[in-house]
Amino acid sequence: IIILFSVKTCIVELYHILICLGDVERYQGQFLANQNWASIRSWYLKANKLAPKNGKPYNQLGVIAVLANRKLDSVYYYIRSLTASNPILTARERLIEIFHDIQKKVIE
Repeated sequence: IIILFSVKTCIVELYHILICLGDVERYQGQFLANQNWASIRSWYLKANKLAPKNGKPYNQLGVIAVLANRKLDSVYYYIRSLTASNPILTARERLIEIFHDIQKKVIE
C-alpha cells in the first residue's frame, strides 16, 4: 500500500511539474519574437496523459491557442476543460470573451 501511495504521489507531482514547465515556457515566450507553440503544447499534452480527467491541461492549451490567434482551437480546448471531471470554471468566461469578440467582428 505504501508503494502504491508513493507511485500515485509521484504521478501527481510530475503532473504539476509538467504544467509548471509549460507555464514557464509560455511566460518566457511572451517576451520573444518567435514563440515555439509546439514545445509549450507538448508539456500540457504530457500532463494531460498523466491526468486525463483534469481540465487544467486543456485550459492551458486554450490559453496558448488564444495567444497563437487560433480561436477555433481555443474554443475546443476550453470546452474540453469545462467538460472534464475536474473542470476549470474560468474557461467559461474565456469562451464568452471569444464569442463576444467574434460577434463584434461579424456585426462590424
